[in-house]
Amino acid sequence: MFHAIEETYELWKVPPHKYIKKIHKDGMAKILIPLSPLSCITISVSIEQIFTFGKETVLKIPHSTQIEFLSKRKYPRIEVAIKALLRTMETKPSVVHSVRILDLSEHGMKIALNDCVLDSAHPIYMRFQIDHSTIELEGEIVGVHKEEDGCYYNIKISKIDEKAQFLINK
Repeated sequence: MFHAIEETYELWKVPPHKYIKKIHKDGMAKILIPLSPLSCITISVSIEQIFTFGKETVLKIPHSTQIEFLSKRKYPRIEVAIKALLRTMETKPSVVHSVRILDLSEHGMKIALNDCVLDSAHPIYMRFQIDHSTIELEGEIVGVHKEEDGCYYNIKISKIDEKAQFLINK
């Protein structure tokens, strides 16, 4: 569990468990950041110092912006590289764009498109595959970031079926 940040270190409170006595200074530890009830991210870290306060154990580890970012997000995003088809839902004629999903979370994603052509006023429809299953969802553009190589869009998922949601959460 994330506890606090110093300038170059983070402090993590260790929940009580039977192997807590095997943790030692200059050793390695694994930090588990839950993503859903069925999955988590595991990050290996080096232990700089161990503090014990009664029954509480706190580890001092080198600061990591990745760990800080993942531990503070309500719905952590996982970096992916998934090709998808995207269609805006209220434009005629309907245009289909090939996009890349760069990160994915339980309720949103970041996509990349070579051209800055999407309008945030229109809902979108997306289709892609995870684990050989087709995911179809509706969403809305909640942010746009323009770069030299194209546009990056933050998408909020607004409509998705239970099976597709399960696969994303997994």
